[in-house]
Amino acid sequence: MSIPKLGAVTFFDKFLGFMFIRKTGRVDENFIDRTNRYYTVIFLSFYNLYLMTDDYIGNPIYCWCPDEFTEQEVKYVHSLCYVSNTYYIPFNRQIPSNFEIRREESTELVYYQWVPLILFLMAFLLFLPRLIWKLLMLKAGMELKKMCIAAKKTIDVSPEQREKGLTIIAGYIDLFCANISRFRGGPCASLRESFSTNFVFGCGRHYGNYFISCKILLRFLYFCVSFGLLFFLNEFLGNRFYIYGYEVIRGFLRGDDWTVTERFPRQTLCDFDLRQLNNVHRWTLQCVLPMNLFNEKFFIILWFWYTMLTFLNILNVCVTLCIAVFPFQRSKFIKKYLQMAGIYERNHLQKTRINLFIHGHLKQDGVYILKQISDNANTVIVQDIIEKMWKLFLKRYDRAGPEEDEIVERENGLPPKGDDMTDDLITATTPLLERNGILKHIQEDEIMSRNNNVDRHVSFDDPKDTFTESEV
Repeated sequence: MSIPKLGAVTFFDKFLGFMFIRKTGRVDENFIDRTNRYYTVIFLSFYNLYLMTDDYIGNPIYCWCPDEFTEQEVKYVHSLCYVSNTYYIPFNRQIPSNFEIRREESTELVYYQWVPLILFLMAFLLFLPRLIWKLLMLKAGMELKKMCIAAKKTIDVSPEQREKGLTIIAGYIDLFCANISRFRGGPCASLRESFSTNFVFGCGRHYGNYFISCKILLRFLYFCVSFGLLFFLNEFLGNRFYIYGYEVIRGFLRGDDWTVTERFPRQTLCDFDLRQLNNVHRWTLQCVLPMNLFNEKFFIILWFWYTMLTFLNILNVCVTLCIAVFPFQRSKFIKKYLQMAGIYERNHLQKTRINLFIHGHLKQDGVYILKQISDNANTVIVQDIIEKMWKLFLKRYDRAGPEEDEIVERENGLPPKGDDMTDDLITATTPLLERNGILKHIQEDEIMSRNNNVDRHVSFDDPKDTFTESEV
């Protein structure tokens, strides 16, 4: 069985491999995120490369020039009509003789010179949320990508190395979760804490929800970019581009020629003045824009692509918000692995501990890290990590040893069989002694023995598991 790549491996990842494009999946994103910042950017870049090649190597425009024009004048006219805005008047309409009226009644094309630059700008805007995410992860306090890679590497090593590696990973995540607190250092700590509570809605590293908060921000930015680009293209191309796809579908269903459109005309008109000595001649030439043959199809695809991407992004935001707001999914995820490890029980004491482990210790950040490891490694790895973290949690919060039998015995007020009285056992049984009123009695006797210069020792040597005292 082959080891899966980090993240989901798709056809485009393999297809783009020959271009030496990095094809390993990201450990901290899903397919919708990757579609925004990777596949869409590649799609825009490829078409932009074609347009730039056609613009700067081929001929982006051809104009029908009179025979009296020299070769140099023809080149000049082509360049002039390309950099100036041409305009479109349908063939079934007569061209007005007045140039001012002609401009008012025609559709001026102002976009075709700037398409490569606009595509570059759109690609940058789609990748910008990913850059913001990387900057935010520098402040997270956890190298999430390295953690997932380290967990994945434990699959193909010896059992001893695997145990050692998973112990280190579990200890590191456990330490990260244990150190989550609202303590702030530095200048104006109380003011910054008040600002975070009142204006940031309790989001951040000190509240245990830094990763999920950044993820919500990332996906909301993806939605804003994809939705905003539709209106940006409407301002750039004009002619109500935001309903372009609807018009194409309606024309296709009616059987109309949907390829004939005023938005991307292939034949346009160009007006220019040609100065010859003291005379200025005004010419109107008919020109062809070959690139509009491809621009038309490309922007149709882009309209449907951005529309689909907008709906996927808003769905992605809603799902992430539900995961962050409702704790059911987090509890279900951790309980599943605890049950696989044989730890999960339905008694009241165990339920209380598990809830404290999930919501009090791991919090949202800890569960998020474990979910990312689960997505990039496998179930067995995550089960072992959660089991080790559970034992560390019991040691920290219950002051108990690693064995579950010993935990039960200590909860019942009994010492472990075959063990002597140790400092750890005293520490573990102190809450029970205090609860049963025994500790107070021992402390009173201890004060009296000190006054009488007598040392007293407490032991569990009595066969009936009762406390006895011996004087030295």
